[in-house]
Amino acid sequence: MDQILEKLKNKKDLTFEESKTAFEILMTGKASDEEIFKFLTLLSEKGEVSDEIAGGVFILREKSRRVNVGIGLIIVVLAGMALIPLTFSLLSALF
Repeated sequence: MDQILEKLKNKKDLTFEESKTAFEILMTGKASDEEIFKFLTLLSEKGEVSDEIAGGVFILREKSRRVNVGIGLIIVVLAGMALIPLTFSLLSALF
């Protein structure tokens, strides 16, 4: 994690694999609160690139559990300042 944080401090983009490694560390509880804060802050300050987002999404999807709740469920997602209702079928299409 130290190498990843150092790379971000120097405003260098992470590769897809480096991003996966970072998010694996975060999602498995191996990062301290300070490392989590530094990672997210440095990434935000630098500006995320597609490989960094894709690596994070890859690990988040890998760690998530699929739940079949049936048709008709509406999930509200906070996107910026707007609340957007999404039907389960739309969410299924996205994932």
